[in-house]
Amino acid sequence: MAINGYLIYNITQKNQKIFKTQIDAYVSAFKLEHVKLKLVDNLHALEVIKNEKHVDFVLFWDKDIALVYQLLNLNIKVFNNIDALRLCDDKAYSYALFNKNKIPTPKTIVLPLTFFEDLSKYFNDIKKLININGIKYPLIVKERRNSLGLGVYLIHNDIELNKIIKSKWQRELIIQEYIDYEYGKDYRVYVINHRPKAVVSRTNKKDFRSNVELGGKMKVINKPDEVLLKVAIRSSLALKLDFGAIDIVKDKNNKYFVLEVNSNARTLTIEQLAKTPLTRSVAKYILSNI
Repeated sequence: MAINGYLIYNITQKNQKIFKTQIDAYVSAFKLEHVKLKLVDNLHALEVIKNEKHVDFVLFWDKDIALVYQLLNLNIKVFNNIDALRLCDDKAYSYALFNKNKIPTPKTIVLPLTFFEDLSKYFNDIKKLININGIKYPLIVKERRNSLGLGVYLIHNDIELNKIIKSKWQRELIIQEYIDYEYGKDYRVYVINHRPKAVVSRTNKKDFRSNVELGGKMKVINKPDEVLLKVAIRSSLALKLDFGAIDIVKDKNNKYFVLEVNSNARTLTIEQLAKTPLTRSVAKYILSNI
């Protein structure tokens, strides 16, 4: 019986080139493994898959966690696994796991959930928490669920902090220490099955965020620091990652700090720079684990 696999993507990304090229790359990679990867958006996925006689796996190129649980109810194997998707999707969850496993990460405060009330009303209490945790300006405010460098704000004073909390409190926020040693630079380690497959630096001279989508430039690191790799592996294990990317920064003492882990990290630019078939390696990993 032929292997029957689906890639589920977010319906809003159907015509966006940045996502379409990655999806097409996965289709091509699975084709090289003699598997026809079917595509379906997250709006229609459950309806379509329920009508199949059997589905061997789903490559979940989305963050709709509720849909994953419904797929698991159908006994379908999903990649990344539900734990990795859930933990990576929410930066507060990731931080808790980093903290539990003593993985170095910037000092972090998870702001509380509030119902029907502007969190900035409690600004003085938030300021006390910031002081107690030894976080100073400039600092970072992040939306717990976002990607591509969006929802990340560099804050320089009380006025800016109060303004961003007032305007974004419904997005669920964390406050984080800003590691400013290498402005606009981080290190991305792509792992498969907790093994580093490619390492790049990302540098943006015009923005504190290194994301390529915001103007950052990638450079392959052929001989990465072993300490950097160990931090990445520990992070991958803590978040139970099947495959994805760990973003790490360095301070003035050459100590590495994990910023976040991306379970839906794109492979194309990295594999072109590093001259390694990341996309096909992901396909092979999935097919060997169904």
